This record gives sequence, C-alpha cells and structure tokens, in this order.
Amino acid sequence: IFTPSTTWARSAAGATVTIRTLKPLARTVTVVYGQERHELTHEAHGVWAGALARADVPDYRIEVRYDDGHPHVVDDAYRYL
Repeated sequence: IFTPSTTWARSAAGATVTIRTLKPLARTVTVVYGQERHELTHEAHGVWAGALARADVPDYRIEVRYDDGHPHVVDDAYRYL
C-alpha cells in the first residue's frame, strides 16, 4: 500500500528546502508556515513540489484543496526528520 507522504530535501548550498507531497485529486496544495504561504506545483500523477528559499526546514503544514473547495490543513510527519 502506498501512503501519501511529504518529503523535503536541502540543496547542496543549504539555501533551499524542497518539499514534495503526494496528494492525488488535489486542486491546489500550499505549504503554510507562520505568515508565509507557498503554492506547490503539480508535477505529475498527484505529486506536488516546491522550493523554499530557506536554509532550514520550517514548522510547516500542508493545505490541500479538493473539489469541495474547502482547505484541508494537515501536518507532515516527515518534517520532523
């Protein structure tokens, strides 16, 4: 069974954090931390990704909107790695 998850990776320079998440059927996916909001880009087959111009992984949440139009905010267990 494949479970939707989120992963992050730091760039070699340490100035970018990349976040990827699997959210099939999502219309939009946004990374939210503090007052910041960063829309992710749909890559393919429900995989969404984006890069944050930061050296560290922030305390973020993932906001997902499906056809119902309501925001569904979820924590990301992988952010703690």
